[in-house]
Amino acid sequence: MQNKQLNSSESLEAYGYRLHYNSDMGGRIDGLFFNDVPILRETLDSASAEPLQSACFPLVPFSNRIRNGVFIFDDKKYQLEPNWDGDQPVIHGEAWQKSWSVTEKGEHLHLLEFEGRDWWPWHYRATQSFSLSPQGIDIKLEIENLSSDAMPAGLGFHPYFPKYSDTMIHFQSDSIWPPMDANPLQKCDAPHLSFNNARNINDYGLDHCFENLSSDIVIEQPTLGLKIIMQCITDDRTATQSHHAIVYNPKEDYFCVEPVSHITGAIGSNEIEKAVNTLQKNEKLSLHVRISAENIG
Repeated sequence: MQNKQLNSSESLEAYGYRLHYNSDMGGRIDGLFFNDVPILRETLDSASAEPLQSACFPLVPFSNRIRNGVFIFDDKKYQLEPNWDGDQPVIHGEAWQKSWSVTEKGEHLHLLEFEGRDWWPWHYRATQSFSLSPQGIDIKLEIENLSSDAMPAGLGFHPYFPKYSDTMIHFQSDSIWPPMDANPLQKCDAPHLSFNNARNINDYGLDHCFENLSSDIVIEQPTLGLKIIMQCITDDRTATQSHHAIVYNPKEDYFCVEPVSHITGAIGSNEIEKAVNTLQKNEKLSLHVRISAENIG
């Protein structure tokens, strides 16, 4: 299989894995390969600043949408400036649309940093690291509240996977939330949408949040001869395991399985303190995902 030339700002390569990322364009990933076979889709236009065309981008300081950009936190109402012209005017935080700084470059580890102080009502610092090992690629996100006041915070990753007629997915979860446009937004009784038993991604169109994951996410791509495993790892006292995953499956040649720290629509819900993490001054929240691949077939 031939790969397009990627106009990425930085690359990492080791142990059969190859990663291209662009710090200037949202700290996004432009391509991830195992033995030159794509794990993620390749960026549709590597010269474009549009992260929605990328292979993966970070979700900071929250995941998914905030209905009409309005939410109440600690008895105060906030209105965010629109950052998207889609079905909701506010989506995926802000870091995916901003430039990150590369603060460390080792042979197998690169560290990026972004500081938010304008669009989000609180001042914070985010870091993102990419590291390669024989076990795969580790991607870590961390956010630290630099404000004096407590702030709500969430994290996530938005990877795009190539979709084929034989793509299978399997992971364990105990409940499902509907797309953001559902009203009211509440758990849905839809066991047929579950991936508790491996099934083909093409069965249903999805934009659902799967809650309380209790297993790795396994994606089998027989067409590519790959099995892909996404692990959500808790490895220090500041980390939160990604207990949720948003599965987005449009009528396109890709799908997304997004490890996130809170449910869809959590910011803007009536119980925001229960739905997302609240960080006091200098407190941190982090999310660690490992993506590995092995040959099958």
